Amino acid sequence: MQAPTGKNPTIFLMTAIHSQADARVFGWLESLEKARQAAQENSLDMSEENYYTHLVIEEMSPGIHCQVQNEWWYSWLDGHWQACPKPDWAQHTTNWSIG
Repeated sequence: MQAPTGKNPTIFLMTAIHSQADARVFGWLESLEKARQAAQENSLDMSEENYYTHLVIEEMSPGIHCQVQNEWWYSWLDGHWQACPKPDWAQHTTNWSIG
């Protein structure tokens, strides 16, 4: 994976969330475009038949326990992941993908 000159490479981790104590990382992709496409297509049934209610894409650089640079939230509505604001119950939580 190559990053633009002068920029650290990042990955986009995808985590489905049922509650603050119940989340599953589905994996990571090398671009936001691919991660958004995976959400739009509900790749591998990331809702797990309507079990998970939210999905977050977190952009992170390589390293040990890195900070999230950006995040994009989705809620499961009418059989599709739809972009939404970060839920109130998640406002003080980050790094969903690494626990």
